[in-house]
Amino acid sequence: MPQFSNYIVTNHQVLWDGTFTLRAGQSKTMRIDNDNIVTGSTGKHRSALTFNVHPRDTGRFQVFIGGPTHKILDKGFHEGQIRGHTETFNLGGIISDNPAGGSVDFVDCEFKVLDGEYIFSDLIVWYKSAIAVPNL
Repeated sequence: MPQFSNYIVTNHQVLWDGTFTLRAGQSKTMRIDNDNIVTGSTGKHRSALTFNVHPRDTGRFQVFIGGPTHKILDKGFHEGQIRGHTETFNLGGIISDNPAGGSVDFVDCEFKVLDGEYIFSDLIVWYKSAIAVPNL
């Protein structure tokens, strides 16, 4: 039987490739698949959510990962140009805090607009995965 070594690699998932518009009171939820995501709460294994945002008027939006108790972003913008945004957060810790532990198959990512209108695009989540590689 072969022996394996575990390695930590950077991985990503494209949550949305394209654009979607949300107005005050609307939300959109996407799934982050638990692709051997490194769990725990150490800072060196933090994840990043990257996306573009185009505020159509002045307003505020929030982003939740893994439910309403895990708000990773509460941001307001004035009407203007498209902006790129990156937010770091502890995806591994959110998975570990889940009552099912690291055995969950996915985690929800919800964008919620409180005020104004926003166009979001090209959402990508970056994280660290553990992979087993056979020893040679």
